[in-house]
Amino acid sequence: MTDHHALARKLTRLVRTYSPNAAAEIEKIHDQYDARAAYFAAFAIERFREESERLATAGRIPSRVKYGHYMKDYPEALPSFERALERFLVDKEVGNYGKPKVVARFG
Repeated sequence: MTDHHALARKLTRLVRTYSPNAAAEIEKIHDQYDARAAYFAAFAIERFREESERLATAGRIPSRVKYGHYMKDYPEALPSFERALERFLVDKEVGNYGKPKVVARFG
């Protein structure tokens, strides 16, 4: 039998290293639904991250719809997963673990 609690914790810690905001949403999924839902959400975000890094060299991004499929057993959790994915994308864009990058000011 799969230990979704341990897997969800491990993957959420991994997600937190590059997107603390997405990890916070995954923890909400765990609290509102269960460990299996949190595991699928974290796994999908990790897969999305891997594919986005691979496609970045070609200037492309992966389909977000494709990764929502991981939540098929939890349709009620899909909006929460989409928020987690959106937060991942924002953190990826601004960098520095969710904190805005320093921008040169002209003046």
